[in-house]
Amino acid sequence: MIVLRVLGGTLLGVLALVLLLLCFPVRGEFRFATEPELVLRYLFLRFKVLPAPPKPKKVEEEPEPKERKAEKKATEGKEKTSPVETVRAVLRAEGFSGFMGILGRFLGLSGTLVWEVIRCLRVRTLDLCVTVGGEDAAAAAVLFGQASALVYGAVGAFCDLVGYKDPRVTVDLDFQAPSPTVQCEVHLAAMPLRVVCRAVKYLCGVIPLYLKFQRAGKRGLAVRNGPAKSGKEANAQ
Repeated sequence: MIVLRVLGGTLLGVLALVLLLLCFPVRGEFRFATEPELVLRYLFLRFKVLPAPPKPKKVEEEPEPKERKAEKKATEGKEKTSPVETVRAVLRAEGFSGFMGILGRFLGLSGTLVWEVIRCLRVRTLDLCVTVGGEDAAAAAVLFGQASALVYGAVGAFCDLVGYKDPRVTVDLDFQAPSPTVQCEVHLAAMPLRVVCRAVKYLCGVIPLYLKFQRAGKRGLAVRNGPAKSGKEANAQ
């Protein structure tokens, strides 16, 4: 009993600690001038995502003999089923309407997840400066109008989506600029607990769909392989 109480208390303590850590926001800082820069911050930790650090050089391995490569390809072909064959098997088992129902449900759940995750974001800062220029004044003026409509419309839609009301956006016309330039700085924050809850909800909906898809694929493959096996058995007899 004492051991069970200790284990139960330890598990509850770990769970409470995880829930507490998930309540601290994750902050992201994105900047773009000449190249994109992305930094993630959590408590006192700092992770630089962009630009990506250089990858270490891989040690060259000795090439495998051709016979081993051929054997591996043959065994992989026997064990694995291609995605196209799996889709055909599901169509054979569920029909077109059943397949489209599974696909529509999956796309609906994925779209809902993306929407809810975006709604979890909190914008702290949004600065965007677009400079349009060129040697041809008429072409630069037309490009300036197009860029203004695109930038202000896109930023307005994004701010309405995340509930941010104080963006600093400018679109300038500079005839001396050789080409258009973009400078951007965005600071975001998100509560990990809210994102995890949305992800768990998504998995609870997707896992049954995945299992249904796998079962339908197995049934379709069994229907396809059934006549072939019966024909081989008749020839053997």
